[in-house]
Amino acid sequence: MNRKGKILWVDDDALLLEPLVTPLKDSGYYIRIAFDAAEALDALRSEPFDLLLLDIYLPVGNCPHIDKALKYIGIEILKLMSLWDIKVPTIVFSVVRASELGDLTDFGVKKILYKARLPPDELLEIVEEILEIS
Repeated sequence: MNRKGKILWVDDDALLLEPLVTPLKDSGYYIRIAFDAAEALDALRSEPFDLLLLDIYLPVGNCPHIDKALKYIGIEILKLMSLWDIKVPTIVFSVVRASELGDLTDFGVKKILYKARLPPDELLEIVEEILEIS
């Protein structure tokens, strides 16, 4: 199957989300998983991605660029991406509700999805819609 695009999924619970990852892989997407901010930033600086799926609550890992005391590490990743001019359409995928996060569109966030209630087929549709218009 031809590869449709490269997705970086940043989530410390990514293995628990396998039912959401499988339909994306089966549809031809390459998925790279990063479990903390350090892994995410290393990946973003080393290879291009078509889409970023980003949790907000994350461990920092071995990342000197982010203060471990901050609450929303995912937002710090978005800020660093902006600072480093890394432009990747992003879906925030978290247990944090959109109303708590504010407007993240300046950071390339196309959609904020609530992690607990998303059927796998719906995520696939959203990914394809965002990649089609980006």
